[in-house]
Amino acid sequence: MKPTADPARTFWPALFASEREDWATPPALVAQLARAFGFEAFELDPCATAASAKAPRFFTLEDDGLGQAWAPARVFLNPPYGRVIGSWTAKAKLEGARGALVVALIHARTDTGWWHRDVEGHATLIRFLRRRVRFIGPNGGAQPAPFPSVVVAWGPAHRTPDLAGSWIRGEAAGGQE
Repeated sequence: MKPTADPARTFWPALFASEREDWATPPALVAQLARAFGFEAFELDPCATAASAKAPRFFTLEDDGLGQAWAPARVFLNPPYGRVIGSWTAKAKLEGARGALVVALIHARTDTGWWHRDVEGHATLIRFLRRRVRFIGPNGGAQPAPFPSVVVAWGPAHRTPDLAGSWIRGEAAGGQE
């Protein structure tokens, strides 16, 4: 009998790879995060397109959000999840230390160097989402993420809410169990 391919090994590369990095966050989730932090809307989205921006002020790829100052703004960050994510988490940590409130939606990758360098022990808030976020693709359709997500905040501790329990409703994340 010929052995078949191991489905886990076949599926593994798809878990953390995408041919595109411009998946947008559901607007309802961004609005819910802003309210949870005590304001109506974010002021800056440092890695966006004109179509996906979640704040009135935003930086596109051409603007190079990593090279721009973010502080003292209220920042929503959904960075590219590829190899450059560590550059974005390092920038978020730096801008948080400079007075920005940076609220990031990132994949829960506690096994990575950037997590331990920039998140664990540095963020003022870490909340794992119960449901998978349904990101909006370039064609406008929503797809559930193949990974768990986490909301991480950097910045002055007095500006972060005490969010106990399950505080992100499934419908806002567009998620599923």
